[in-house]
Parts: sequence; C-alpha cells; structure tokens
Amino acid sequence: MTYIQLLIQEIKREAESTIKLLERIPEDKFIWRPHAKSMSLIALAAHTAGLTEWPALIAKASELDLANHPKVVINHTQELVLIVIAGAKASEEALNTITENDLDREWTLRFGENIIKNLNKRDAIRTSALNHQIHHRGQLTVYLRLLNIPLPGLYGPSADEQ
Repeated sequence: MTYIQLLIQEIKREAESTIKLLERIPEDKFIWRPHAKSMSLIALAAHTAGLTEWPALIAKASELDLANHPKVVINHTQELVLIVIAGAKASEEALNTITENDLDREWTLRFGENIIKNLNKRDAIRTSALNHQIHHRGQLTVYLRLLNIPLPGLYGPSADEQ
C-alpha cells in the first residue's frame, strides 16, 4: 500500500470521528467559550471541520496563504458535518491525482508576507492537516465536557458510552 493510500484511509477514518463529535455541538452554545482568550465553540468547530480539506489544498498547490483563505460562517450544526464530508471527499480526490514523488515537493503556509512554515507536502499533510485537526478535535472534547455534553467514542468507547 502506498503512502497516499494510507493517507486517504486515515482522512476517511478521522473524518468519521470528527463528524461524530461535531454532531454533538448544540447550536444554542455556538458563542460559548471556556475562557476570554479561547475561541468560541463555533469558531473552533468550524476550524476543525475546515481542516478536513487541507490535504487537498496541500496536494494541489505549493502554498496556502491564510490571509486569503475564506472565513466560513456557520449557522447550523449540520453545516459543520457537510464541510467535513466535502473536505474529506476533496482531499481523497486530490490525493488520487498526485504521485508519491509529488509529496516531496515544498509547501508553504503563510499569512500574507509572514511565512509560518515550509515543509514538504508529505509532512504538511501529516502535521498541518491531520495532526492539526486531531489536536483541535481534542480541544472540542474539552469544550463539550465542560458543557456537560456526552462525548462520543472516537478511538473506542467514551466514558459516556459505557
């Protein structure tokens, strides 16, 4: 199995877990935040959902400029799920159009003129997309726990599903 095939499998698996978590977000808590310096629940959820498309963005281009990256406005929980589904599909399709050698090409994450990081596409997909999404999904579990919302099992049963 190629590395690209392994990435596609992981994208699909992580999208399923992300959907299970995002479906739990109550719309009446969208603006809640655990601390003044924290993102709101909806901002964190939208960012987490949007990261599902990042493997596609990385595969198809040599850089991502966050200054030009569109901000998404979410009004309903189901919109988050649709973003994940579309992002996972786009990522799978994009990865199916590149070669293993393409993964060695350089990719840059920037905000305007400020370069945040330069990585090869292989590492960018792993760290800037997949690990990044998993990290924020973990933050979302804390938000939901603080709101007393039962958590789904993501890698096995949760304490709420036993």
